[in-house]
Amino acid sequence: RASSGKKTAREAGRTRDHTVPQMYLRRFAEHRGRRQHELTVCRTASIDVPFPAMVGNILAERGDYWWTTLEGVPHRVVEDFFSQLGGRARPVFDAVLDAPEGGCPSGGG
Repeated sequence: RASSGKKTAREAGRTRDHTVPQMYLRRFAEHRGRRQHELTVCRTASIDVPFPAMVGNILAERGDYWWTTLEGVPHRVVEDFFSQLGGRARPVFDAVLDAPEGGCPSGGG
């Protein structure tokens, strides 16, 4: 079962943690199918060679947000915090990016 594989990855600290929230990246990506969004990206070592990549496969590090308590117990408190923060920030991102005047409206004056 796929869910048991995810549980094993979580327990072993092998999760794929995104350094930029996927919900933010999806706003700039092409929708390709159910839960599939594609961006054109470049590697820093070869900036002149763009290629397509799915949002879930970019800006992710294995086990980046796994930490260990002083007692040696692994935890993901930082990831949990970022997930909560992202969930609460999403309506703000959506409001700014969906605004009719654009994300950076010019102020009058």
